[in-house]
Amino acid sequence: MTLDYSKVTDRQRLSIDDVMDSFDFEKVYQHMVNTNWGWGKHNSNDTMNLEVPDIFEIKSALRKMLVDAFTKMTILKEDNPNVEYPIFQSCGGFAVYVYPNDTCEVYFYVTSWWTEDYIFGENI
Repeated sequence: MTLDYSKVTDRQRLSIDDVMDSFDFEKVYQHMVNTNWGWGKHNSNDTMNLEVPDIFEIKSALRKMLVDAFTKMTILKEDNPNVEYPIFQSCGGFAVYVYPNDTCEVYFYVTSWWTEDYIFGENI
């Protein structure tokens, strides 16, 4: 699969490269193996199987998420140069925050919890 970097700036590409060089993919992979955390894959019968991805597949998925998120940020900044909020994407356990200053945060969530305001009787 070839990714479209046409809307990714040089600074954004540096952020992507930094994540790809520094993120602990081995730790993610080991957790996925130990918990049998599978991602859906189509097989030759056109059915879906859950399989633990290998490190190459994990890296490829994260790189695609980063390129997609930075592309969205570039398009957003073209329409609104003063944008102040991040682009958020998540899939397969990963969460990516891409910021207008061309930096990003990447998380692999094993567990989390977020309490909505409505639990406390407040309007959202």
